Amino acid sequence: MKILKIAGVTLLAVMTVYIVIIIVLPSKVFVERSIVVNARPEEVYNYLEDLRNFQEWAYWAEIDPLTAYEYKGALKGVGSRMDWHSEHVGMGYGSLWIVATIPPRQINLDIQLREFDKPAQMTFNFLEEGNGTRITWNFQTKFYGYWKFFVPMMEEELGPAYEKGLRKIKSVLDSQPS
Repeated sequence: MKILKIAGVTLLAVMTVYIVIIIVLPSKVFVERSIVVNARPEEVYNYLEDLRNFQEWAYWAEIDPLTAYEYKGALKGVGSRMDWHSEHVGMGYGSLWIVATIPPRQINLDIQLREFDKPAQMTFNFLEEGNGTRITWNFQTKFYGYWKFFVPMMEEELGPAYEKGLRKIKSVLDSQPS
């Protein structure tokens, strides 16, 4: 009987700590990276508003070359959508679609992963800088419940992926004739 009492108190203490941690952990995720490319804002905008270019620059396209992509809606800009399906743990299933644009300054996208109820937001901003353009790419969302445990890791996970993607975008755009 004493063992059951100790087990019950221990379980209650662990659950209390878990709940307190969930309450205290931040829920907002914000990751941002930028790079300057040797292209005009219009060129950058035109390249990134076409989701069919995703596989050329996105780090995630390297993870599983067998990922199936399907493009829906408009060819470019608002209303264009890309769905993906992969058996690889790092990719899974999801959708990315352009929800708003301010040509040639900004592209706003929603990204929906199968695991989450609500889409996250991604934004590309383009600002003329010298003879080139500063591309700023950010991601923002909120996590709830046990997903809040992942908030502190998002910078570590997404930051390097965004840096790789931006370097690839730079490589593609810098190699195009102006």
